[in-house]
Amino acid sequence: MTSRFEVFDCRGYKVVCSDETWCDKILGSRPWMRGWEEVIKEAINHPSFICNDQQKPDQRQAYYMFHNYKYNKYIKVIVIFNSKNFGNVISAFPTDCGKKGEAIIWIPSRN
Repeated sequence: MTSRFEVFDCRGYKVVCSDETWCDKILGSRPWMRGWEEVIKEAINHPSFICNDQQKPDQRQAYYMFHNYKYNKYIKVIVIFNSKNFGNVISAFPTDCGKKGEAIIWIPSRN
């Protein structure tokens, strides 16, 4: 599987987005996101906050970054972690807010 991009998140965890996920899942549902790779990488590098799915707290995490370029919304990037420090992007899209069942697990330090 070819990587579209690889990036380290704000905690030092490696996150990969495959070409298959980018083209089939993300652009397949939202073709207007073509060219948003840098925005998605920025959301992983510098999120406003990170949540976990309380049903699967050790696996699925959502990175939210406020993005006011066009939509005045958050960019949400969903990552499944296969091990503690390695994850795969499974989806990305703009949203107004978090989802029911998510709990914030990381926010930027205020130093």
